[in-house]
Amino acid sequence: MRRNGKISPYVKALWELGIEETDLEDIREILRENPKLKKVLEDPRVSRQDKSRVVDRVFPEAYKGLLQTLVKYETVALLDDMKTGLQAEKDKRERRITIRLSYVTPPSVQEKDQMEILLKQKFAASEVRWLEEEKPELLGGFLLQVNGWEYDYSTRGRWLELKRGLIRR
Repeated sequence: MRRNGKISPYVKALWELGIEETDLEDIREILRENPKLKKVLEDPRVSRQDKSRVVDRVFPEAYKGLLQTLVKYETVALLDDMKTGLQAEKDKRERRITIRLSYVTPPSVQEKDQMEILLKQKFAASEVRWLEEEKPELLGGFLLQVNGWEYDYSTRGRWLELKRGLIRR
């Protein structure tokens, strides 16, 4: 994806400047509350000088420098991706992983604790964040996703694996 190439230098700069995801969220909230403002800042037909004046009038001092840079390089539309990238960078540096757990029946506390221990070891993590979702379409079992790695121990996943194996024969 091209956007990741554009985001990477911003994420690095944001990290080095000590800008938090909450700062980006505040900016995003201002833009969400004022859709016309967002359109103006993202519109290539509006001159940089006009956008710069809008930023100076509307935004708190703490955010002006960042926004002026985004206006200058016409990357205001990347704010959402920058927030996600900044969170990912923070998680990486703090050795935090997010475990996405999809299930039909929620696992017991003991099962979840065992999963957490194993995944902390596998990914050398010091902290875990759980995102859980009930998914009846799995038919049974569970699906774990962490850092691009997937472990499918669902009935549906097993059925699809069996089906693929039979088709190959």
